[in-house]
Amino acid sequence: MHRYHGFKLLELTFVLLLLGLLLNLGGQGLVGLVQTTQARATVHQIHTAFRLARQTAVEERQLTTLCVLDADNQCQADWQGTLTVFLDPDNTRRLTDPAQLVRQFELTAGVRLSTHPSIRAYHQYDLLGQPRGATGGHVRICPGGQLQEAARIIIGPGGRTRVEWPDNTDSTCS
Repeated sequence: MHRYHGFKLLELTFVLLLLGLLLNLGGQGLVGLVQTTQARATVHQIHTAFRLARQTAVEERQLTTLCVLDADNQCQADWQGTLTVFLDPDNTRRLTDPAQLVRQFELTAGVRLSTHPSIRAYHQYDLLGQPRGATGGHVRICPGGQLQEAARIIIGPGGRTRVEWPDNTDSTCS
């Protein structure tokens, strides 16, 4: 009598094919999950920058600026780069003293920010935590990559911020 000592080649091929198919389908879902998680982490990071700027203005009782700095440490119009929160007592929108630096937030490559009103190269909070020079607005965050949904950070007239997640209305990045 001949004993069975393993798998036949046809059985092994079928099992490996099925396993490869399952891994391929599961892997695609995993990539989407990772991208979504990274996008949400980026939105939370930017939201933290706005909350920190407001909190610092109130605690230090000084004008605080949030922007992306150029090579001369002046707020630039392009919101792509490292977000910087700093004390700005003279309202120069320039980091003149390293001791005034509160924190920098390095954004993930490919993240695009746009602000409303779009003419502002900076956002400031006064010593009461209210937006200076505007009565609110929002920042649209496009995380980049294959994820095409945008989140928005809404800045209320009193300076408080909240995150608005996409709901399939006006939520695509172009």
